[in-house]
Amino acid sequence: MIIISKLTERDYINASFVLLSKKMAVRIIIATVTLGMVGGILSDIMYRGSFKLDQILPLIVFIFFFTTIYYFSIKRAFKSNKRASECIEYQFIEEYLIINGESFTSKLSWDKIYRVTQTKHWIFIWHSRVSANSINKRDIWPEQRDELKQLCAKHRVRNNL
Repeated sequence: MIIISKLTERDYINASFVLLSKKMAVRIIIATVTLGMVGGILSDIMYRGSFKLDQILPLIVFIFFFTTIYYFSIKRAFKSNKRASECIEYQFIEEYLIINGESFTSKLSWDKIYRVTQTKHWIFIWHSRVSANSINKRDIWPEQRDELKQLCAKHRVRNNL
């Protein structure tokens, strides 16, 4: 089975944000900051009967600056990495996953693939806990996804396809 995919800048940024939102550390930081702010607001409502809008301003500023800085760093990374915008061919065969770009070729045996996951718009092929290839679901047919699921199951690759 062969899947051909090309990531646009927007695709790259979206996939990066999806991957970021999956990281446990990011979830913990956001939950901690949010719970701290909500706790402060509830405390003020209970003791004063109201709260000031400036109490949630730090949370809004934190989220705004964090996402803005991350957005521009991912955008810069896309522009500086020419391989990110190449047309990539994923060839799934019985023994290997072969990834061909315009400037590189990679051949991975199935035991080197950490896991395969999917979201609403993406399929991620993980090489390790932190490194993944992104395939937009618009580039893959449902039959190909089923075939990939069978290959993963056959080679005992963790997946949620």
